[in-house]
Amino acid sequence: MDKVCAMGSGSEAVLVKEEEALTNPEVDYPEYFLQRFHSYEDGNLDVMAVEELDAATNALACRLYEPEIVSGDWEYPEASTELRKQFLEQIGSYQSLYGGVVEPRRILDIGGSAIHSTEPLLEYFPNAKVTVVDLSPKFLALGVVRGRQKGLLDRINFLHANAEYLDQFIPNGSVDLVCASFLLHELPTTATKYFLKQALQALKPGAGLAITDNDPVHDAKIPKLVLGMHYLTEPWKGQYSKLDVQALLEELGFVDVVINQINRKHRAILARKPD
Repeated sequence: MDKVCAMGSGSEAVLVKEEEALTNPEVDYPEYFLQRFHSYEDGNLDVMAVEELDAATNALACRLYEPEIVSGDWEYPEASTELRKQFLEQIGSYQSLYGGVVEPRRILDIGGSAIHSTEPLLEYFPNAKVTVVDLSPKFLALGVVRGRQKGLLDRINFLHANAEYLDQFIPNGSVDLVCASFLLHELPTTATKYFLKQALQALKPGAGLAITDNDPVHDAKIPKLVLGMHYLTEPWKGQYSKLDVQALLEELGFVDVVINQINRKHRAILARKPD
């Protein structure tokens, strides 16, 4: 785990200071966000959620690349990097087919928390600046510390906000690309609809939306008992699995909606705002 998460390293005081600096006291946390989540009593506002964030993030990829990890060829962060790379390649392929802003300058990373998804975006789009939007100030504080360590703060802005109300912070038609990684399955359907509507408003004409998340086709193959255990820690996963994302995006006004499986567990959802 990253040094900034280590207990007793002196990092706690730094994280608290950063959290205080970026917390927006006017944020009204939705009820779903305050519920027990991922086995944490306070969900993504729980201190333990911050301490275990790196491990939880790396776990997304570890089973996909278990042979490489077991053999010692890769470590957990390398597997996570490969997973992010697959998503970015989907974005690049989509842009070559459907256009959009090929070299985005302004990107929103929704639910970007501690910049696990943000850093690959910055590498893939070297001329871009990214605004990380997250409801957890604790996650954002970790992102600030990590961004400072890696010399990335000149290219990242951190926004403590609810993505269901982006228009309160982001001018309409000002963004080249909106991304969200492993967010939708953590939202009730109503929140997903509000977020996607706001994303459409924020995008410039022709600009793109790129989402990666669990593939419901894979989840349907999971034994019911195991899946039921997932639902205990992921209370909105059932709603996500039943949601027709393509139909919703088209209903909201997105065009050229494409959904591709990127590996056996995950998919990419890509669309753009009309020209």
